[in-house]
Amino acid sequence: MSKFYEEILQIPEALHRAVDYYRSEGLQTLKDWQKLAREHSVLAFLGMGTSEFSIYSALPKFEQSGFAVSVRDAGEYLYYGPEKRHEKTLPILTSQSGESVEIRKLLEAGRIASPMVGITNDAGSILGKSARLVFPLLGGEEASISAKTYTNTLAVLNLMGETLVKKEVPPASFFDMLDKAADSLLSVPDEEIQKAVTHLLPGDAIAFVGRGPAYTCARQSALTFMEGTHCLSSPFTGGAFRHGPFESVGKLFSVVIYCAKGKTSEFSWKLAFDSASHGAKVLVITDDTPPAAHKSVHVLKVKSPLSADETFFPLAVSGIHPRIIHFLAAKRGFEAGIFNYGGKITVTE
Repeated sequence: MSKFYEEILQIPEALHRAVDYYRSEGLQTLKDWQKLAREHSVLAFLGMGTSEFSIYSALPKFEQSGFAVSVRDAGEYLYYGPEKRHEKTLPILTSQSGESVEIRKLLEAGRIASPMVGITNDAGSILGKSARLVFPLLGGEEASISAKTYTNTLAVLNLMGETLVKKEVPPASFFDMLDKAADSLLSVPDEEIQKAVTHLLPGDAIAFVGRGPAYTCARQSALTFMEGTHCLSSPFTGGAFRHGPFESVGKLFSVVIYCAKGKTSEFSWKLAFDSASHGAKVLVITDDTPPAAHKSVHVLKVKSPLSADETFFPLAVSGIHPRIIHFLAAKRGFEAGIFNYGGKITVTE
């Protein structure tokens, strides 16, 4: 069994661990977060890769809470961000390792004003030690492509957003729901995942599409598929895909659409069938019921207790794409999760 696949199987356990923490001793962290956030009017999120993309899943909750919200690539902010921030801006840095080169340079240069919030899997990292308030991810050791820490980052961000929306820490029933969701993360059998992979073959190029919170899935998938399967991949919102890339739809690349049941699901289904009618192989990952069938549209349906809230869709399907990466890489003749030129922690700009 590969190290990556072994870590995929640990995703439910990792989420249970985070839920147990935040329903008990971590409850005070959520209370402190609510108080600290309410002292500010702007929430400024900074992260790299998966850590940045995860933020989009909970973005509607932060905005519904009355805050102005910005999400920036930490590397871009390091060189192109303002030297000084407005005093009512609360910086929130997300880094699974807490040690990526961009985060380290921002902190060592004093570019991030206090108070600061840190979200990290390593409370002993420079980020963990520098933050006024730390949200531990509790993903456990992770040596390969982000899987456990990605899922837990989504959960923590949604806990933070839920606390602000409701103006109080989530009730016990909310944590019970997350526990049930953890048990369902790998409920789609590997055999179904492998059928989806076969549908996507040869998998040389894939466009990933998602709207709203599901855009998190598109961006995360595009990054980790290039990392894990060495295929050419790009992320798009559904609207952006119609504005240009749709003209290239056909046999040159496959399309993976993350379709959350909600405000824009009908547009996602239409894009799936339109793409298939022009010759593309399409995979739809969804918690919705397909309105029709098409021989070139393969559907992976996920059943989750989180389906009532669209912002939780990325969390509900977070056990799907790592397994697609694992099996697609195997079909392409290598093991996913082996770093050729870099490493788990990026130390070079």
